[in-house]
Amino acid sequence: ADPHSDDEWSDEEEEEEEEEEQLKWWHRTDIQMLIGGIALLAIVVACFAKSLSGTPPPPPREPPKSELIDTPMAQVINERPTVAPVTTSTLNPLLPVENMHDNNICENSEEMYAELCYMKCSLLTNGTYPIRTSSWTCCENHPCGPSNQKGSVGTQVVCDGFDVGIGGGCPHGPGACLLDEEMLLGQCFGKCSILTNGSFANRIGPSTCCSTTGSGCMDFRNDDTNPLFDVGGGGGDGDPSTPSQPHAPDVNLTEAGGLASTSSAPAFPQGFGGVYGTGQECEEDEELYAGLCYKRCTIMTNGQYPIRTSTWTCCSSKPCGFSNQKGSVGTTLVCDGFGIGGSGAQVSPLGNLPCPSKPKACNSTQDEIFGVCYASCSSLTNGKFPHRLTSMTCCTVESIRGCLSFQSTETSAAFDIGR
Repeated sequence: ADPHSDDEWSDEEEEEEEEEEQLKWWHRTDIQMLIGGIALLAIVVACFAKSLSGTPPPPPREPPKSELIDTPMAQVINERPTVAPVTTSTLNPLLPVENMHDNNICENSEEMYAELCYMKCSLLTNGTYPIRTSSWTCCENHPCGPSNQKGSVGTQVVCDGFDVGIGGGCPHGPGACLLDEEMLLGQCFGKCSILTNGSFANRIGPSTCCSTTGSGCMDFRNDDTNPLFDVGGGGGDGDPSTPSQPHAPDVNLTEAGGLASTSSAPAFPQGFGGVYGTGQECEEDEELYAGLCYKRCTIMTNGQYPIRTSTWTCCSSKPCGFSNQKGSVGTTLVCDGFGIGGSGAQVSPLGNLPCPSKPKACNSTQDEIFGVCYASCSSLTNGKFPHRLTSMTCCTVESIRGCLSFQSTETSAAFDIGR
């Protein structure tokens, strides 16, 4: 055997080991190509997925209040929206556009009747019956009678037909709300459509908005109640005159000078159409206090304490204090002493007590027809036809059926007079 053969074999093994060391897996060309292919495939898949989904849309822009746009969004806001202060020199865009010098403290499309604002009869009837004669009737022209009037009570008896305010809601007190407000129970609240970004657009309570209408709002899943909804519409607009809390309709938004500019009730000229009742009429022996008609203090105290200062106290002269007032509550605490009504008193069933009554549109010397006051038929006909049927017709009986007979009625233009 060759003595050097083992050494030569050993050298060959070392060379092979060195070659194998140099050819470890991460140095192999086929492995590197495989890794590069996988990376390239991942990049292609990512680009394809992005092209399918597109770029994400920008978040919806929250409309400023001045635009009054109700943009629906999927989620209700959790804090009260704010409005950037008004920086223009023009009027606040939240204020309604009204004729401020038309002697009308209702909105432009409304008219006052019995101290409430109703949609104008001229608008409800397309101009054919422009004169309102009651909460649900309109008249074609004067004199108004059964033959030239039209009535509509709708299907709900109240707040329907002709008995509606602006927008078809219930009649309301004089004044208007801001443009970003809505009316509920005679109060102005911020619009639910704005406060909830359109998700619960219909207000059903001071703090509750609903996503539907009618009986659907009885399902609590359609409602959202939040104390942040119990707000006015003027918060954050930079105008201190616009309220941020719920409020009654503001007459300063409908007429310059507010109520002071329309202190007297509109009336027809004497002898034509009667006069509109003011809703503030007490009898001759009564005085108006806190919305009720009480017997005059001057009568009850023989002129010594003529100034009423409460339901049961009268004062001798101003300034009124403890030393110059006299009080009487009687023995029954209510509807007794100085706290009684006069000739127009409402008799209480509890002991026939003469309780104070609400003021009437017309006084006892007048007849009332659809809120208009006329001289009484009794005085005009010397008692022969004491019951008024229309503005120009008096009747011997109070029954409408009885007045269908011509012998029971008297018609004259001279009866169509006011005071």
